[in-house]
Order: sequence, then C-alpha cells, then structure tokens
Amino acid sequence: MCNVFARSNGLIMHKMANAAASDTTLNMETEFCSVSLDIIGKTVFNYEFGSVTKESPVFQAVYSVLKEAEHRSITPLLYWNLVPFANQLIPRLRKFNDNLALLDGVLNELIEMALATKNLADEEDVQNRDYDEMENPSLLRFLVDMRVEEASSKQLRDDLMTMLIAGHETTVAVLTWSMFELSQQPELLAEVRAEIDEVLGDRDPTYDDIPKLNLLRLVVAESLRMYPEPPLLIRRALQDDLLPSGGTGIETQIMRGTDVFMAIYNVHRSPDCWEEPDKFDPHRFTRPHKNAGRPDWAGY
Repeated sequence: MCNVFARSNGLIMHKMANAAASDTTLNMETEFCSVSLDIIGKTVFNYEFGSVTKESPVFQAVYSVLKEAEHRSITPLLYWNLVPFANQLIPRLRKFNDNLALLDGVLNELIEMALATKNLADEEDVQNRDYDEMENPSLLRFLVDMRVEEASSKQLRDDLMTMLIAGHETTVAVLTWSMFELSQQPELLAEVRAEIDEVLGDRDPTYDDIPKLNLLRLVVAESLRMYPEPPLLIRRALQDDLLPSGGTGIETQIMRGTDVFMAIYNVHRSPDCWEEPDKFDPHRFTRPHKNAGRPDWAGY
C-alpha cells in the first residue's frame, strides 16, 4: 500500500508546490481530508475518489454525515426518530439521508463488483499473493476472496462505512495537529526534515523505510498524545462490576448496562503520567519516566 500512498501524496505535494510558487494559501486540514479520502478509497475499495484534484460528491457526503453525527451526539432529544415526517420536512435531515444513501450506494456497488470478480482462496494463499503485481490489491478484494459469505453481509458494509468516514477523519486530525505543532517549533521541524532527507533523499518512501523514520513516528505519537483520536472512548458494562479506587480513593459500583466514558484527552494531559503534559515534545518517549506518587504505575 505504500506505493498507493506515495502516488496519492504526489498529487497533494504538486498542489502545495504550485500554491507556494504563486503565494497562495491552502487550508491544510481540507487538503489532508482530500488526500486521506483518496488513499482510503484506493487502498480499501480500489475506488478513485479524486478528491485532491476535483470536487468529489463522496467527499461532501462524508462531511455532511460527520456533521450530522456530531449534532446527534450532543442532542438529548432524538427528534429525528420521534417527530413524524421529520426526515422529510427538515432540510438538514433530508440532506443527511440523501448523503447517506449516496454513500450506501457507492459501497454496495463496490462490494457487488468485488463479489462479481471473486477468486476464492484459503487464508494462507490470499496472504501470500504478490499484491504489488495485482490490478486490485484493495482490502475489500482481500476480504471477498478470503471469506465470501461474510463479505456479502451487512456487517461488512457497516464496517467499511466506519472506515470510510471515521477512519479518514481521524487520520486528518493527526496530520493537521502534527503540522500545526511542527510549525511552532522550527528547530524540531528542521530535525524531522533532516531525518527524511537522510532516509529518503529525493525518492518516494517504501515499506522498509518506515521503521527508519523514528523521529517522525514520535512526532505522530506525541500528536496522538496531545490531541488523541478519538479523544473519548465509550464502553458498556456487560455485567455488574466494582471499579478500584484508583486516584479518587473511592471504589465505584458499575451496574450492568452502564455506559462508561473514558476521557483519553484528560489522561494524556495528566501531570500524573507526563512531564510538562501541555508541551509538544516527541523526544519525551526516549526518556524513561515514572511518577513516584503512583507506585502502581511502571512508567514508560
């Protein structure tokens, strides 16, 4: 897949070079959105969204669905389910349903195409294929050829929808925050550039290069620490439980069916776990750290 990444990134790099030459400003969050969607389209579905070079209806649909999901997550009254004809009468809901239908249609079409050209094999044969030589090396191709019955299920369609929408948005956030933080620290940015120049020179990266870009990996890790994606995790208790006291000093009774919200953002900014938690410092992961006030924690 590194070859696909490089080809897709080549388009955005060309666009950025032209913008720099003409003194034009680009919104990098928007550009990262486009290139991430293109990469997911090609690697997961073998589908060309072409978002970097043109206005993609799928791109617009994805963001409409994301905005509606955000709106529903903070709205206590489920009026879209409770109010009769709300989905037909409210313009925003009509637009949401139209965009969801567009995405469903695209995914169903891609699944049908993959099923029509399936080449069933056992897991070992599928994994040992030379994907560099395949016209369609996508994840969907892999899943269909390995387990055709599951590949035709609604579960697969829903999983692919999650990957298409949430998968690319989280990548966008990591890239945007990483670039934002690097732009605030010229010396760190120079270090990252020097590492890239040393490992890659003027050529595209390969899979073997990835482990050699250690500082770049730490930049991504530090971005995920300060701006975790997602910043909140939710789990539902399958049975009654008792949480240990931890830092609160109070044991907490959890009833079956309770939704437990875990604020990853707060954990990642806690001085209990991190030195200068609000400072962007990728090198922190190279220094052992342990909090004497937390004897049960082994540190890192």
